[in-house]
Amino acid sequence: MSPQTAGCQEGQKAACPGHVLALSFADPRAGGWQGRALLQKRLLSGTIPLEGFAVHRARHLGVWMFLAVGLAILLSACQREAPSVPVTILADGKAVQVAVPGGTVRDALAAAGVSVGGLDRVRPDLWEELQPGLQIRVVRVQEVEEVQRRSIPFERRVLRSEALPDGESRLVQLGQEGEEEIVYKVVLEDGVETQRLEVSRKVVRPVVHEVLAVGVRGNLPSVPITGTIAYISGGNAWMMRAESGGRRPLTSAGDLDGRVFDLSPDGRWLLFSRMVTDTASSALNSLWVVGTTVVGEEAWPLGIEGVLHAQWDQAAARIAYTTAERSQGSPGWKARNDLWVAEVRLPSPHVTPTLSQPVVTPTLVTAQMPGGAYPWWGTALAWSPDGKHIAYGTANS
Repeated sequence: MSPQTAGCQEGQKAACPGHVLALSFADPRAGGWQGRALLQKRLLSGTIPLEGFAVHRARHLGVWMFLAVGLAILLSACQREAPSVPVTILADGKAVQVAVPGGTVRDALAAAGVSVGGLDRVRPDLWEELQPGLQIRVVRVQEVEEVQRRSIPFERRVLRSEALPDGESRLVQLGQEGEEEIVYKVVLEDGVETQRLEVSRKVVRPVVHEVLAVGVRGNLPSVPITGTIAYISGGNAWMMRAESGGRRPLTSAGDLDGRVFDLSPDGRWLLFSRMVTDTASSALNSLWVVGTTVVGEEAWPLGIEGVLHAQWDQAAARIAYTTAERSQGSPGWKARNDLWVAEVRLPSPHVTPTLSQPVVTPTLVTAQMPGGAYPWWGTALAWSPDGKHIAYGTANS
């Protein structure tokens, strides 16, 4: 404060230049904008000494500098880094030690540059808070597809043949191993297999079983017969025509299940069913046909599965049949109680010389019906003699 300000009387403070200057800097509310304007006016007119103004300005600048330094010290204290948390990360066969300023397991992995895949496992979990000395383990998990091929060994099957004398044997069919393809889903954890699941299995090359015929013909004399007789012996189809001594096998695999065994009215074609050996299939059996006129004629599949009953019509041009499916409980199958009719065109050198295998066209006549108290019996059926009608019935009707 200047000498002029110190010498002012109490009643003259409003008119004192020094007091106007003090009010303007020390308490802006007292002077307000009018005090600032008066200060500027008096400074310009020389009423207030410049040395007094310099003193007051220096004092106020010192206060502001003190506040600025204190604020800077306060901010620097707030920005001081938190103490780091040391952790160890085990991943990809390495141990990496990092120090991070707190946070979660996810933050520690990010700081170490360790990425986590969609199948990878992290222990502890990513959201766990970090603790000093924590050990984080990342397990790399992979799912790969593996394809393997395995051989299917053939079996030796003995065929009791009435066409051979007692004690005589003959190799009817050479055995040949089959091959199957199996697809696995393999789970690897850090390169070590931990799980293997079978996805699919299919037969690439079917197995051919060895068939050995052993003679069981006795000393019974041959007797003449009229027409053709077909029968099952040792799981194979046999036939005799004209005399009993001329009997011969029509199949050699020994897999007839006996559900369907029907000789056509003209005796030229035998309709039969075979067991399905594939355990993965739900089919009860499969339908086949073989000719009886040519020795060693090949049997053909008709592409129809799960047949419970079947019968030729009078012209051997159509088959009526009903179906069933395999089940776990007794008696081992469940009838669908339906009725089908299939037109069948069979290979014949004179009738159908261009056909190399049967052509089958099935048509659904009656959809599945309730089987009542005995549903496993299925639908019984029979053609009329003229082949124009089919009689059928179930255990419930």
